[in-house]
Amino acid sequence: MLRGSAWLVLLTLFSINVYCGTIIDFRDPSGKDGQFLSDGKMGRLNTKDGTTFVIVDYAKQSMKVVSAQHRQVLDMTDAIASKGPAQPAADKPALSFETDGDGPVVAGYNTTQFKLLVNGQFCGTIFGSKQAMDDSGLDQMFTLLRKVAEQSAGAIAAAQSGANPCIRGKTDIFGQLSSIGAPLRTIDENGRIESEVTGIRKDVILPSDTFVIPSEYTVVSAAEQMKNVELQLRAELQKMAENMPETEKKLAELQKNGKMSPETVAKLKQLMKQYQSKP
Repeated sequence: MLRGSAWLVLLTLFSINVYCGTIIDFRDPSGKDGQFLSDGKMGRLNTKDGTTFVIVDYAKQSMKVVSAQHRQVLDMTDAIASKGPAQPAADKPALSFETDGDGPVVAGYNTTQFKLLVNGQFCGTIFGSKQAMDDSGLDQMFTLLRKVAEQSAGAIAAAQSGANPCIRGKTDIFGQLSSIGAPLRTIDENGRIESEVTGIRKDVILPSDTFVIPSEYTVVSAAEQMKNVELQLRAELQKMAENMPETEKKLAELQKNGKMSPETVAKLKQLMKQYQSKP
């Protein structure tokens, strides 16, 4: 005869729809804890503040950012699928990994330590585990993140042309994780922990609404949002270009005060000329 606890388990399994999946606990650079949940077909990323989460569908190659606070869904699917202008090969930093021996045990997994290099410059350390990648199913999530990074690479290059090459180079990291495994701990070039997986739990029962987005939420296309941002950027650059003498004076002051690099100033001037020539 089944006793109390066994009856409770059976009642739970047959009274609601549940999914068996994996939960990954992690800590972000600010020290806040988050979670990634997956059943092998869908994934959900819960952000640190609890008001926003991301739902991904691996088969549909879709990604939706859900704001519970604003009851709004930002649909990234079209942006991921689109073939926007890629970052020019000449401007694309060369990202590479250099094995640096065995790393510590992280979240119960043995790791290998890798130096992250961008154009040969040391940009941090990654402790990777191929076994953790196999157990967690994160490879599918990273495939989607790689597409997002590829679409944004050109914009990042323009906005951060004068920035630290480490920042730009890391946009390509998702495309190379197959060689190092799941990044269970990442440390920047200054020795600060950027992110860390604190636990991987397999064969966990997930609630039936884990991957459900409320039907009453408003859906907004990320592609349309990007078009609006581009129109606003073009308008701002045109305003700056219309008063070029004053603009150049302000840019010179920013460069002199160390608030803007010469490379960034040159790139802004180039962009202003480009947007001036567009209809």
